[in-house]
Amino acid sequence: MTKKILTGWAHGLLGWVLCFLVSPFALAVAVFVPGSSDVKLFAWCLLVLAGAFAAGFPRWVRGGSVWLANRLLGSGLPAPARRDWPRTGAWLALTTGLGSTLMGLTGLFLLLAVGPVWIWLAGQPDPGYAIMGWKVEGAWNAVVGLFFLALAVAVTAGSTLLFRRLAPVLLGPTAAEKLAVIEEERAVLAHRNRLARELHDSIGHTLTTATIQAAVAGRAVGSDPELARRAMQSIEESSRLALEDLDHVLGVLRDDPAGRAPARGLPDVPELISRIRQAGAVVADELPGAGTRIPVAVSREAYRIVQEGLTNALRHGASPISVRVSAVPGALEIEIHNPVPGEVAAVPSGRGLTGLAERAQVLGGTLTSGPVPDGWLLHARLPR
Repeated sequence: MTKKILTGWAHGLLGWVLCFLVSPFALAVAVFVPGSSDVKLFAWCLLVLAGAFAAGFPRWVRGGSVWLANRLLGSGLPAPARRDWPRTGAWLALTTGLGSTLMGLTGLFLLLAVGPVWIWLAGQPDPGYAIMGWKVEGAWNAVVGLFFLALAVAVTAGSTLLFRRLAPVLLGPTAAEKLAVIEEERAVLAHRNRLARELHDSIGHTLTTATIQAAVAGRAVGSDPELARRAMQSIEESSRLALEDLDHVLGVLRDDPAGRAPARGLPDVPELISRIRQAGAVVADELPGAGTRIPVAVSREAYRIVQEGLTNALRHGASPISVRVSAVPGALEIEIHNPVPGEVAAVPSGRGLTGLAERAQVLGGTLTSGPVPDGWLLHARLPR
């Protein structure tokens, strides 16, 4: 508490210093104002406040004011995003006026608290206060001195509280700035989610197929070396594609245009299915013809949906796997079906299906997946 009062008084002292710096210029103008000395004094006060207001024009002044308010008043304000001259000038004018008043009152109260007590302690004759005709003598001077000292502390605490209440109003972010920060945070979160989906779908698919192909190669290395060789070759190709995907995602993450290779789309699905078949799975596919025009964004997301659907089928299901991609009026439909051994309800959904649903929603489409009488069906509809 004592520290806050002292730092609040120090902030008021800065306002008095600003008043001292502006006063000569204000006085040079105020002396030419016609009227009595009271009019000139009033004009001088207005000119001092106007000079303090004008000092808030540079952008760095607002940043410095926020820094000082955080250090001396404990305001906890964020760094300003832009210049705001009217509010910064108003804060400096407030600091100048209130700070100068605070210095004057605390100086007066401290003088009233210390001066007569010092005279009394020095043994001077007839010392003390005269309050409403009643002279305070002897040890009562110390009591009255403590009162004025407490009054100085109260004035400082009140000024500090007022500074802290007005700092967020004049130095804090506006509603538009707060909204901009929220939008920026939302964009960052969306960017991270997109990267997470890309990494999950690509690396997860590669690890799943590589694990299955490694198992096939391990079983066939003695009995069927050719099958083992094809499985190892498929692992090599899958790993190479995964590295390309990883390089693409890192390029987006680093905002590096050179690393943003075009993502794979529907034309790459046959190659994807071929790698799945090399893993030993039986896949029946029905894909749109080469003349079908699909938007790039839809083609990219459709590839990821097929990739993740095949990964889940390999991980949880059994052959044969059926893949059907059809271009219907206004939309692209994807269906992936596979039998599920054992209890279908035991098949976990995981993060992959959630990510696929998000991909479809971004394009305004839908994605559903769940058990059917003869296995598991994933169905997606993406508007074109």
